[in-house]
Amino acid sequence: MWLSKIHYRNHRKDKQQKSGQLFGLFLFYNMIQQLLKYRFLLWFIVAILQAAFTDIFHDEAYYWLWSKHLAWGYYDHPPMIAWIIRIGTVFGDQEIFVRLVVVLMNLVFIYLLEKLVAPKNLLLFWKIILSVFVLQIGGIIAVPDLPLMFFAILFFFALKQYLENDSILLATLLAIVSAGMIYSKYHAVLVLVFSLIVQPQLLKRKSFYWFVSLVILSGLPHLFWQQQHNWVSFHYHLVERSVGENFKIENTLDYIVTQLLFTGPLIGVIFLFALFRFKTKTAFEFSLKTFGVGLFVFFFLMSFKGRVESNWTNVGFIPLVYFGYSFTEDREKWKKAIHIIFCISFPLVILARIFLVYD
Repeated sequence: MWLSKIHYRNHRKDKQQKSGQLFGLFLFYNMIQQLLKYRFLLWFIVAILQAAFTDIFHDEAYYWLWSKHLAWGYYDHPPMIAWIIRIGTVFGDQEIFVRLVVVLMNLVFIYLLEKLVAPKNLLLFWKIILSVFVLQIGGIIAVPDLPLMFFAILFFFALKQYLENDSILLATLLAIVSAGMIYSKYHAVLVLVFSLIVQPQLLKRKSFYWFVSLVILSGLPHLFWQQQHNWVSFHYHLVERSVGENFKIENTLDYIVTQLLFTGPLIGVIFLFALFRFKTKTAFEFSLKTFGVGLFVFFFLMSFKGRVESNWTNVGFIPLVYFGYSFTEDREKWKKAIHIIFCISFPLVILARIFLVYD
């Protein structure tokens, strides 16, 4: 009888422990669901605090100076970043106002990226987002990359609709966001070329020529500024920047290593693997993949003639996240890998945020 009592007590303890574990898991799951419910508000609060308490970087000071002398162009970049900083600094020249519009653009970018991916597994999507250093820290720095990413996500949204519906209105919208890209960074040309060159059927649409005409017209003020200043930006990027540069294997190896780190730092391998392996199902996905592959291959080839800055592929995060999520959504082993990467990367991102504030 006493053995029966011992078994009974042990059974009750096991049952209580399991009940406690299940209750703990329920509370944790409920907390996660609440955090996901307010994900964009939390993203904005963290970003605006980071922007307010992180000291201005050298590049940001350079572009802030541009904002005090607005023009249609500058020595090494189009003028969008100057216009953006000027809007924010109407309220003052503190760090938070220099970065204000960029922070808002980053918030909209993440929101639209989620809408573009349309994840069934929202938690998996946000594990991916929170594992990428640049999407968080880079999203508060007032440099030309974020405006390019912002207008690029709008471009792909409009392109997806335009590929399905021949419409003058959509063509006009596509032209407006294309102009935004071009005035943000010259890399916008790669977005346009690689995503549209694989859609020859667009040449049969009258609205496509309307789109091309609007893009050309929108670029005329910048071209006129370049003509007045002896094409200084084009000369810098095409000639001056390459003076004395020769093929060095270390430049190519540096590009490969930095891209693997820059796109994660740990999840970059999965991103790039998914980008090249994912089988597209729609015309839009084919355009997005062609752009992603074309971007990374283009700068890989550019590394043969000189050093490639890691941030030049920033806009590639759109296809990387899209195909990274799509590739792993139904693969349990890959989802487990992302969970492990998230558990390692997220604390590192938090430490990096603290480091930027205090150093």
